[in-house]
Amino acid sequence: MNDLRDAEAAVYKSYNIPVLDWRNDSTQLITDANRKYRLYDERLHPTAKTYQLMGREIAKFMIDNYPKDKIKSTKKTTSSKKTTTTAKTTAKKVSTTNTTK
Repeated sequence: MNDLRDAEAAVYKSYNIPVLDWRNDSTQLITDANRKYRLYDERLHPTAKTYQLMGREIAKFMIDNYPKDKIKSTKKTTSSKKTTTTAKTTAKKVSTTNTTK
């Protein structure tokens, strides 16, 4: 299984695609020492809490590896309000000025 994962990672890296390899993850979410409480069945399927921790790691990985040139500016732009006059509001203004005279 490790040979397959290594081969996949090599292909991705050859195309400059970032790879999240849980085997080399710095947080070591699941180890032999903690697998009994990190894995629901103590073997394969993560617990709800472990899924949450994995989700955070994945989100961090995605943010850290997002191309910087694709990030849009978060600066808020100020816009001035435009006042537009429609035929309906113009007619309304004319009728009210005619009735007050």
